[in-house]
Amino acid sequence: MTTIYLVLEISALLLVIVLPLAGPKKKKTRKVALVEISNWAIDENGGLQNFVKARPDHHPAK
Repeated sequence: MTTIYLVLEISALLLVIVLPLAGPKKKKTRKVALVEISNWAIDENGGLQNFVKARPDHHPAK
């Protein structure tokens, strides 16, 4: 019985010493979500409007 108690005590001591040495694993790098701006906005009257204007042609017809 004394042998079992001694083995348990030594293993507990080693466990207390070894676990802090192992330390936490490196943190995984999180993927940062890209910030996107919506094409929609709410106007003065509370309506949903597409506020991105279409680009005019660079070469207007003559």
